[in-house]
Amino acid sequence: LYVMGGYYRPLFGNFNVDHTVLPQRMISYTLQDNFRSYDLNYQAFTLGGSPNVPYANLHLVQRQFGPSKNETNNGFAANVGGRFVTLGFSVAYSYWRTEKEKLQADEKVTERVEMHHAGIGAQVGPVTVNLDLYSMTKDTPNDAFREGGVYGVETYTRVWRENYLQLAYYSANVAETLDPGAGQQARLGLRSFLYPGVDLYMGFRLLESQKVFNPADNSQQSETNIGGYLGQIHLYM
Repeated sequence: LYVMGGYYRPLFGNFNVDHTVLPQRMISYTLQDNFRSYDLNYQAFTLGGSPNVPYANLHLVQRQFGPSKNETNNGFAANVGGRFVTLGFSVAYSYWRTEKEKLQADEKVTERVEMHHAGIGAQVGPVTVNLDLYSMTKDTPNDAFREGGVYGVETYTRVWRENYLQLAYYSANVAETLDPGAGQQARLGLRSFLYPGVDLYMGFRLLESQKVFNPADNSQQSETNIGGYLGQIHLYM
């Protein structure tokens, strides 16, 4: 059992340190109207525990910090799941619900966000597979009611020691901003844990496409980008 309080990002879903993957970008835009998910920090209090295979935690979410600082933000997030020795099997469910005041059309309104996540994972030989599904709802009075979902399939294949070949695919039934449209993203890369606390990723983004809604004439504009190299280093203290 544990308790924790301070300034951090409460757990939601299968967190990915790569802020450029499609689910993380959509979560970030849902919560703060931009894609910088690494800036999602809150004043929060957490109670959790993992007596054995199952685990659960509850986060009381309050003031939001970062580029979208908002002191009226409040709500909660919760996670339940289990991790098993057999096949490295794991199952998880997450829920997030917050609201905050926002100036819209020269009027203060209460914007509400609700998100769900379900995920499973397993390991067969050298291959680890994770499947994640997210749903997001964002209600902004005097603006729009947006909702959509995204799923992702990630595989990690151990090549040598702590070096893994990563193959991932993500698909959304809305644009990244939850507007009408669609989005896909596929990745191929190498992830290495060279030393304790050092996470290195080098990869190639095979495809990323979005269909963005144009409210001016009620049409959809297609935007497609193919190709692009990506490198990231994450350090853990």
